[in-house]
Amino acid sequence: MTSKDSAPAVDASPSVAVTGGRVLTTFALALALLATLLAPVPAVASSDWVGAEQRFTNHINRERATLGLATVQVNLQMVRIARDWSAQMAARDTMSHRPDIPDHVHGTWTRLGENVGWISYREGDSLAAAVDRLHQAFMDSPPHKANVLGDFNQVGVGVLVVGTGKLWVTFNFLKGPTDGFPLFADIGSNTHRRAIEQAWLADLASGCRFDGYCPAGQVTRAQMATFIARAVGLAPVVSNRFEDVDPRSLHAGAINALVAAGIAQGCAEGRYCPDDAVKRGQMATFLSRALQLAPRSDVKFVDVLPTSSHFGNINTVAEQGITSGCDASGVRYCPGDPVRRDQMASFLARAFPAPVSFWERDPDPEELPEGGSTSTHEIGTPTTYERDPEQD
Repeated sequence: MTSKDSAPAVDASPSVAVTGGRVLTTFALALALLATLLAPVPAVASSDWVGAEQRFTNHINRERATLGLATVQVNLQMVRIARDWSAQMAARDTMSHRPDIPDHVHGTWTRLGENVGWISYREGDSLAAAVDRLHQAFMDSPPHKANVLGDFNQVGVGVLVVGTGKLWVTFNFLKGPTDGFPLFADIGSNTHRRAIEQAWLADLASGCRFDGYCPAGQVTRAQMATFIARAVGLAPVVSNRFEDVDPRSLHAGAINALVAAGIAQGCAEGRYCPDDAVKRGQMATFLSRALQLAPRSDVKFVDVLPTSSHFGNINTVAEQGITSGCDASGVRYCPGDPVRRDQMASFLARAFPAPVSFWERDPDPEELPEGGSTSTHEIGTPTTYERDPEQD
């Protein structure tokens, strides 16, 4: 590392072993600008990370457009992979490249590239200013700039900001079909794919493992509590309401929050039955209460009896367009069927529509004001992979 007033140290020797592809170009490059010691700042909320990802993506496309190059579109699968790697780097507090990235990309690609870096910033400094300075550091480095302006048509940017005031970023560049890379490997042909992706973007749902969503899996009452608490924006409640809910459970805070808000009432006296599968009838009631919708008495489905405790709420969510029934006929709801994870995503996407996606608008400069200039940052070895499109 060098002071910011001197030339950066560069080591251009080849350094990367490749799995699943052939290296076109690799460079070992370390660029660091060192200034005064910085005071720690609080971790930035996840919604602000999306803003940083958007700003990085906009910078890339502005650079490309200036040179008459086609812009790159956001690839959600690559965003997921990039976010995961930024989190891993932050956890280790060590910058490096994902050594097996070709093994994690599901789809037919012909070219991959990756840039990684971090920047720390002082208290009171803006996230936007940190993003701008780190982007410029990439552009000032010829091998990193080559990825930014390279032969790619898609990108995924993953940002994580930690409490030490350090922003970690991973850029995954890709060339391939623009609709050939589902967010998770097991949802490519699923009719709920777009809803799953929307729920993931809104931080309402996550995968069951790194590369999978498990769309056919049943949603438990505990998981449902977390889904809805996130959607409504309820803070976890510590005081335990049920004897069968372990306070150490990941879902305990959300379960207690739903009860406190009047959205859930338990399955029996003093019990919540957290591991039971949520039925479609129950889901209608949970959503109706969460949205504060009044029950309706008009009959919407032939298999929902007026004597059912969920009758009015099922009719309400149908009227709101949150459900259209359980089959093509549109007259059956199947209230006793368990809710699948893919169906849950569609329920959430319709009940809680996401705002305009971050790649569909350019942030107003007023939203991300410029900050100071004192920071420390470093960018790591850029990598590029190429493979034959016929290769598995």
